[in-house]
Amino acid sequence: MTSTAATWASGVIRWLLTAMTLSTLGLSALALAPTAALAQACQWMYSSGGAGGFRNLAVGPPIGDLRFGDFDRDRKTDVFAVADKGGGAYQWMYSSGGAANFRDLAVGPDVFYLRFGDFDGDRRTDVFSAAPKADGAYQWLLSSGGTGNFQDLAAGPAIAALQFGDFDGDGKTDVFSASPLGGGAYQWMYSPGGVGGFRNLAIGPIFTALRFGDFDGDHKTDVFTATPKGGGAYQWMYSPGGAGAFRNLAVGPPLDALEFGDFDGDGRTDVFSTAPKGGAAHQWMYSSGGAANFRNLAVGPELSALRFGDFDGDRKTDVFSVSCP
Repeated sequence: MTSTAATWASGVIRWLLTAMTLSTLGLSALALAPTAALAQACQWMYSSGGAGGFRNLAVGPPIGDLRFGDFDRDRKTDVFAVADKGGGAYQWMYSSGGAANFRDLAVGPDVFYLRFGDFDGDRRTDVFSAAPKADGAYQWLLSSGGTGNFQDLAAGPAIAALQFGDFDGDGKTDVFSASPLGGGAYQWMYSPGGVGGFRNLAIGPIFTALRFGDFDGDHKTDVFTATPKGGGAYQWMYSPGGAGAFRNLAVGPPLDALEFGDFDGDGRTDVFSTAPKGGAAHQWMYSSGGAANFRNLAVGPELSALRFGDFDGDRKTDVFSVSCP
């Protein structure tokens, strides 16, 4: 690893205690326990397009220890996890399509300190992290494909103050953040590929009130939010590419009751939610492009027990869950 990356282990405690970047965004530091070594065996499973019954995948760690990406470039979502090697080091690994035995990637920080995207445009998921610098900024770091040593990207806010998307449509993941302007307004901005200086986007709500997707199908990441209309209903809206004025979508549940994916395969991000049906059963449903009335999918676990990806490679978002003993 580079000398900057080597400072990560000693700097992570400082990250947890540093409030400068987080407080300016109205956020608080999240001090979660490190991921445990692989132990519990859970049955992974997915519902194709969220419309059918669950199909079994591999057996592995519980859902809270998992992340997702495409590390082998086969256009299927892989399952990423880590195993504790001791001394602050973790073995990164992935299961191809969630259906195969784990394959080792590089060794690095725990999964809590990692983010994922394709920052170099090679269509493989890369692993992103950040290390504190003496000047109070954070050095962003990239492991290409999760197999290479960390390389320096740009420097900027802490990892908890970042989001990710492709705001310029060049096929590379950009780094998104926001700077307070006062009066509840924030300057949205992005760093192209995580290597360039920040470029301003639109002005809008606080970082924590935002979600991301491509709601108009132009291959640029849009910024999504929701505002209350009364009676428990919320107006969904999006800013095209994060650069334009908000446009209204449909009306529905609040942000914390939503997830996102492409369940009809039309290349636009759909809005997913659930409604209780009694007992442990929940009706899954989606709004096409976030602009249409909800359409029912399958019935299954509640929203918090679900994750999303394309595990069968049909370009539709599948619903992933686990069953643990």
